[in-house]
Amino acid sequence: MEEFCIKREDETLYLKGAGRLTSQNSEAFKNTVYSFLGESPCRQILLDLSNCQYMDSTFLGIIVGFYKRMRKIGDFAIVKPSREAMKHLHSMGIDRLVNIINDCGYFPHEMGTCDVMPTRDPEAILKAHKNLMDLSEENRRKFALLAGVLEKEVAGKLGLDSDRSKLN
Repeated sequence: MEEFCIKREDETLYLKGAGRLTSQNSEAFKNTVYSFLGESPCRQILLDLSNCQYMDSTFLGIIVGFYKRMRKIGDFAIVKPSREAMKHLHSMGIDRLVNIINDCGYFPHEMGTCDVMPTRDPEAILKAHKNLMDLSEENRRKFALLAGVLEKEVAGKLGLDSDRSKLN
């Protein structure tokens, strides 16, 4: 079962992702994290992936987005990644970018849960993949076709929206 948990204590935001973490279930999680960061900045985000069974490229791109946001104001680390999670982090080069902590010491047991909601916005999926493409030439080649399709979809959506506004 997929689950996203979150808890803020002082200036640390604790996150946990369990199960299969994909574009099909991570939109609300991402939005909740950014909402927390918008309310008042955190100095540290810790993401526990010890019960992660799988991550797709969209979720991996979301992780890179968290890192990019935090590098300006504090620290971002992944805590106790499962073997499967570590394999995915390594395949995209995220393990060279983000601090991996195998023994965190304190991590809260009681946390609030986030809704599980599919990522339906092609612009959000595109942004996640561009985050991955920024990491390496290999990633750039790997996701070039998908990014091109998503860019056309985003451009078409924007064109459709402007055409609709002309009708009103």
